[in-house]
Amino acid sequence: MGEANLHDFLRHRPVYTVDLIGEPGLSAGNLSLDTIITENHRCSQEVRAFFKSVISSKFHFSTFIQTYFKNNVGKTYRDVVDVWYEEEERKRDPLYMKSIAPQFEYNQFIRDFFLDSANKGETREKAIEAWNEIKKLAGSNQKNKSLSTFYY
Repeated sequence: MGEANLHDFLRHRPVYTVDLIGEPGLSAGNLSLDTIITENHRCSQEVRAFFKSVISSKFHFSTFIQTYFKNNVGKTYRDVVDVWYEEEERKRDPLYMKSIAPQFEYNQFIRDFFLDSANKGETREKAIEAWNEIKKLAGSNQKNKSLSTFYY
């Protein structure tokens, strides 16, 4: 079965449910593709088990999916399945880069350091050294990321 056919099958197959055990806010109901994302949604083990049963054992709560839950109250788990497959397809593009959440300034700085053409051929050690200098500066490290070439 081709991937497109598999995705179509998974999207339109009968709804399978996973019993909730102690899932706050959802009482003793069942999860299904028609489950609505609520404001108090939690990425619990039960929810993970549901999506693994629908998508595959490769399912995990990526930052992308967690953000989707947070920003899409009122949508359904069926929508989550669709965006999961869309994201997996985007990952196949060699130019694809995962977004880095704002709290991970170090990761963003290191990525930006190596994307800067002025740092072509530099080592990871040089990038870390630059980071250590940048974080000593006053203000947000995110704002200082443009200084990644300042020291070299």
